[in-house]
Amino acid sequence: RDGGETLPKVQAQDPIEGAAGEWVGDLLATAAGKVLDERFTPTTGQHCTHCAFQASCSARPEGRQVVE
Repeated sequence: RDGGETLPKVQAQDPIEGAAGEWVGDLLATAAGKVLDERFTPTTGQHCTHCAFQASCSARPEGRQVVE
């Protein structure tokens, strides 16, 4: 074996108490709801330069088209 016989050390972390840690669940629930309902609101930004959907994105001039 390349790493020897020792196992990695497990480092435990206590959960955040109170409402401070609830934002993650809320964010995931919102994202899941949008995916399930197919509600995608395009947002332009630097990521647009690498996006495969530029030609059909309603947030970009080249993507504003009517498909019948």
